[in-house]
Amino acid sequence: MEASAPQIDFLAPDIYFRNFEEWCEKYDQPGNPLFIPEVSNSQSIANAYFAIAKHNAIGYCPFSIESLDNPENNQVSKGYEVLGQLTNLILENQGKDSMTGVLLDSANQKAQIKLGEYKFNGKS
Repeated sequence: MEASAPQIDFLAPDIYFRNFEEWCEKYDQPGNPLFIPEVSNSQSIANAYFAIAKHNAIGYCPFSIESLDNPENNQVSKGYEVLGQLTNLILENQGKDSMTGVLLDSANQKAQIKLGEYKFNGKS
């Protein structure tokens, strides 16, 4: 007898934890595209940029986005507007190791990124 889901296309995490990078890493596995169907809408839109650039995420969905104040002019809507402008570049580079991302915050204020032959040093 087959289980109720004989085939699974991908496993997708709802991320409501502070260690966003760690959860992306756990679900970004060969043959499992990263899709984040639910994330706290209080989490930074920077997490979406990170998931897309570093882990080639195919989706990022803040929970209850319709309940955010000032829906036409808030951090999330502005962030998605910029993502819309970057869509062609993102699609051209996804999965080719030609883009990456990093999250900097009060706990992680510095990062070194290697992209191709280049190394970038960043700090917040």
